[in-house]
Amino acid sequence: MRTVVIDPGHSGPVEPGAVGPSGTREADINLSVAMMLASELDAKGFSVMLTRDGDINNTDLTWRAQVANNANADCFISIHCNSAENRDAEGFEIFTSPGQTSADELANELFIAISDAMPELEARCDWGDGDADKESRFTVLMKTDCPAVLVELEFISNPDGEARLNDHSFRHRYAKALAIGTERFLR
Repeated sequence: MRTVVIDPGHSGPVEPGAVGPSGTREADINLSVAMMLASELDAKGFSVMLTRDGDINNTDLTWRAQVANNANADCFISIHCNSAENRDAEGFEIFTSPGQTSADELANELFIAISDAMPELEARCDWGDGDADKESRFTVLMKTDCPAVLVELEFISNPDGEARLNDHSFRHRYAKALAIGTERFLR
């Protein structure tokens, strides 16, 4: 059975992540989408682990990657909401570690699935190396042994983006798209 580790980014009062104009905590949105994604993948027959299923007060990011490493996971998906000083910024992004790795294949499948399911969203890409993912040395990407991606769902700092993120059906569409992309990658 293939194992997926889902990381709902941030957590708790110590590290809520970005906070939207109306007070929405990124950590709460991340957890909601992660739990929906876990349910979707479980229904598809995958073994699923979450790095958290509620608030925790641990700001050390290495342990999140270690959860995937200890589970011999087949892939790792960290879920986040973007934020920017520019309140008009919008769209989704998918990050992988630098260079061409199998995480690029996972990012590509997720990118296609999100784009197909949610064509109204702006896809924020970096085609410089021939694929849509952006590259970064985020700890959860660099310290994870399996293919690892970090998905920025939408800009929580944008009032319209925050409203979309607060919509249950929007979050569920995201979870279903992420599940489709993950399944394509793993099968």
